Amino acid sequence: MKKRNLTIGLYLMFSLLTTSIIAQPAIRVRNDAHIMLNHNRSLTFGTTTATPNNGLFSIEQWWGGLHFYKSWPTYAHGPWKMHLNDLGMLGVNMRAMTRNYTNSWGQGMNQWACYLWVNGRAASDGWYTYSDSSMKGSVVTLTNSLEKVLAMRPVSYVYKSRKFDGQDTIPDSLLTEADSSKLMTFKADNERLNALPEYETIQHYGFIAQELKRVCPTVVAELGPTEGVNLPEIVPILVKAIQEQQQTIQDLRQEIENWKGKTIDTTTSKTKLFQNTPNPFDGTTTISYIS
Repeated sequence: MKKRNLTIGLYLMFSLLTTSIIAQPAIRVRNDAHIMLNHNRSLTFGTTTATPNNGLFSIEQWWGGLHFYKSWPTYAHGPWKMHLNDLGMLGVNMRAMTRNYTNSWGQGMNQWACYLWVNGRAASDGWYTYSDSSMKGSVVTLTNSLEKVLAMRPVSYVYKSRKFDGQDTIPDSLLTEADSSKLMTFKADNERLNALPEYETIQHYGFIAQELKRVCPTVVAELGPTEGVNLPEIVPILVKAIQEQQQTIQDLRQEIENWKGKTIDTTTSKTKLFQNTPNPFDGTTTISYIS
């Protein structure tokens, strides 16, 4: 009897161990002091009884990176509060987009050369761009900048409320019943987006990327399925255009100065105008002249 009980106990222990290995537990504490959270499992922070996962904030490994979201139905709920993808690209209030890349979960991604994506306004007390001479080569002074500026079309506009619509579409296969809290968060966010007016009310000033691309192609780049403009890159073109225009003004001023004090001798002119015939006339007359 004891031998049978021992056999059953060993069998149950082996079954539990194999089950835990196959089932991929949601959280594991490893021997090397690392704590692992399994893929597609959320870690929540804050306590509330109003959310299915009993947490105000959630973090998970999902969609090619680390995804922070605010669970429905808490205040300001929604996905993509912050997203740090496998390539170190950070999205704030949107997914960090990439291309031509397959992540560790076999998801086809796209990679653009932007490591910070922000959906909304950003503020700072200063922003510097690397511009040291030691970092640059093939330096050439700009020419014909005024011609480029005259070909630009400055415009005012308002953004569409869903200007990033379609970029954060999640396949149904990735929204499973196991993460019902996230599923409801995405559904609630889609309802919020669908209820927005078509356009925002804030007026902006700038250019149309597709138009500017024909004038200065290097200041326009792909940003996901859309195109964007690097406005600071236009500043040197504007500065050079002002310099070219100022040079034209100075040349005209100098030409005027050169004519000052000079008189035009009209006594040597051979031009002569004769009396019209007939005079007076009714209908037509002829005026003869010598030039």
